[in-house]
Amino acid sequence: MTKRDFVEKIARATGLLQQDVTLVVQRLLDTIADEIAAGRTVELRD
Repeated sequence: MTKRDFVEKIARATGLLQQDVTLVVQRLLDTIADEIAAGRTVELRD
């Protein structure tokens, strides 16, 4: 699954604009990358 796939799926499920979802998804990925680069653990749990 690509980032674009995530964006499209989330946009369809929520009714949000793909442009808005793209910003949120990118921010999430940037934050995860920053935390990992800083040596911190990232856990994605429900």
